[in-house]
Amino acid sequence: MVYNVFEIFKSIQGEGVDTGKVVTFVRLAGCNLACHFCDTQLVGYKLMTEGEIVEQVGAFACKNVVITGGEPTIQMEELTSLCMLLAASGLFVTIETNGSNEIDPLLVDLVIVSPKCFEDAEKWIEQAQLKKSNVRFKWVCNSENINSIMQWCLDNRIAEPFFMPMGTTIEETMMNA
Repeated sequence: MVYNVFEIFKSIQGEGVDTGKVVTFVRLAGCNLACHFCDTQLVGYKLMTEGEIVEQVGAFACKNVVITGGEPTIQMEELTSLCMLLAASGLFVTIETNGSNEIDPLLVDLVIVSPKCFEDAEKWIEQAQLKKSNVRFKWVCNSENINSIMQWCLDNRIAEPFFMPMGTTIEETMMNA
């Protein structure tokens, strides 16, 4: 299988439940949304086979891998295969998604849903409310939406949501922090 890959790199997770952990990021290219605050480039990806991806991830010798985007679920058929290969290699696999497309949470160790609208978030409520759920919400917020997002999380009994300030520049991010 072939994937549209923007980049693969090792870094420290700076968001959500795994903040501070060393992870290898696999950033897949493409997205089904066009958010004005997105920090991911839309051009410049390369085609890679899953074997090439697994080899490059393995070269970083890191037990945690985060598949992110863009929106990784727009390559869902391929994504299922890649997740299974990475898990078979003994890696802890996380997918970061905007939540607009369905994915079986049992496919990976952790699903981070970063919805851009409540309609997409509602698809995940039941799964997120399970006692041993591997689904977590991460919201990108600013002063205009933080109160409605927090109320939505309270109304839907979402345990441990994560919030991050919206911004494509340091100045904008600090303004929304």
